[in-house]
Amino acid sequence: METEGRYTLVGLLVLLVTSLMTLGILWLVGAADTIAYQNYTVYFKKQSLDGLAVGGPVKMRGIDVGTVADFDFVSNRDEAVAVIARVDADLDIHQGAEAYVKRNLVTGIAAIEIVNGPQGAPELQASEGERYPLIAEGSSDIDKVAVTLAKLADSGEAIMEQMSLVLSEKNQRALSQALANLNTLSAQLAAEKNGLKDVLTGVREASDEFRI
Repeated sequence: METEGRYTLVGLLVLLVTSLMTLGILWLVGAADTIAYQNYTVYFKKQSLDGLAVGGPVKMRGIDVGTVADFDFVSNRDEAVAVIARVDADLDIHQGAEAYVKRNLVTGIAAIEIVNGPQGAPELQASEGERYPLIAEGSSDIDKVAVTLAKLADSGEAIMEQMSLVLSEKNQRALSQALANLNTLSAQLAAEKNGLKDVLTGVREASDEFRI
């Protein structure tokens, strides 16, 4: 009897501990569910989402402000990918906000970076037909560098075309003729230097006699 009573007590203690652990887990899950989030949709058409994962970070100015809740292709938007960004509800996202993919070049892990709209602009609201407010797709730093390099390449090509015109055979002949004429003029001036010197000397002597 005593042994059976001991087993019964141990069983009750195990049951009590298990119940307390279950209640603790349920409380933690319930507390997590009470954290307020606001979902936003970003349709990505231009940028690759390589390295992006559900649960990945959503950032603003490099600070974590949420997570990626989901992403998938949208059939009626030219193969755009709809990314659902779950953002802290205390953070106001204004009209004019943009989002782009920011990728760690070492690890390849991608995050969604949000650039908020002007401070005085209204907050984003879900438009008709959309479940969540829309954040426009922006341009990443790499995209901006690529655009700048393309412009520089176009400018360099235009400069080369202008140089080709300047250095064309016709212009080269004209430039050579101008240099030859300048060389001839210099030679003539050098040859007539003594004569010019005599003329200047005569003018100076005549001027001296006039003053006398």
